[in-house]
Amino acid sequence: MYGIEYRSVPLNDAFEIDTNDYTGGGAIIFPNPNAPTGILLPLAQIEALLKAHPNQVLVVDEAYIDFGGTSAIALVNRFDNLLVVQTLSKSRSLAGLRVGFAVGHADLIAGLERVKK
Repeated sequence: MYGIEYRSVPLNDAFEIDTNDYTGGGAIIFPNPNAPTGILLPLAQIEALLKAHPNQVLVVDEAYIDFGGTSAIALVNRFDNLLVVQTLSKSRSLAGLRVGFAVGHADLIAGLERVKK
């Protein structure tokens, strides 16, 4: 949308996210569980990633979390750089509405509101 440069981080040979691959600046964005592999990154690893990158926004896309796993929403109150997004189109069968939600620190939500307008 704003022409921001990005870097794709491939999965490892086991088709898993390797948190050690997330180096450098900028936001970190990944699906959990991963699509299409369905492999979940445990909350302990998400927490370690947040601690290792306290000055970077970490966005966890939980489109498929209802099919297995524990949501990272449990970590939002402890990390102001965490934004968890979910959609109502998958497990809630509301794809036609194109509705979702985000949970995070008030400053991150305010940023989303600014972009939305």
